[in-house]
Amino acid sequence: MPLLLTAGAAEGALLGAAQAHVLRRVLPTMPSRHWIAATAGAACLAWLLGMLPGVVAPHLQSRLAATVLAILAGILVLLSLGTAQWRVLRGTSLSPTVGSQPRPQHALAVFGAVATPLWHTGQSILLIASIGAWAGLLMAATVAAMTGLALLHLLKRHTAAGRARTGSGLR
Repeated sequence: MPLLLTAGAAEGALLGAAQAHVLRRVLPTMPSRHWIAATAGAACLAWLLGMLPGVVAPHLQSRLAATVLAILAGILVLLSLGTAQWRVLRGTSLSPTVGSQPRPQHALAVFGAVATPLWHTGQSILLIASIGAWAGLLMAATVAAMTGLALLHLLKRHTAAGRARTGSGLR
């Protein structure tokens, strides 16, 4: 499990670094290190929460308890990345426009759609890890694309609001 959590943090750090690189062009006050750390931490937490039901459920006496645990963990996974990044953005000049977040359940669906049909009982650990890594990369690309689209939308709103405040949008 520690190796998977490290992989999650590394995935988040790479995603955060790429996002911070782009965001610094339009939000010079954005603290890149905080953004990267928040994204890496949230990704690590998401991986932990994603693994939790599979680790704990076999030890629970009730199928209902296992289902409730999986639902709660899933909700927390969905909130983790957006919440962590929102906390960083709220200290920037973009904060008045922050309110909509991408929907990470699509990224989880990509992971599940790729990994689930390929994983089978009796496979080697190397094959299982390779499938997981491939599905994880596709999930990360999905999160990056969704987050990028959401940020473009927020930046357009931010730029339009700035023009309206300064009167530069009026003719």
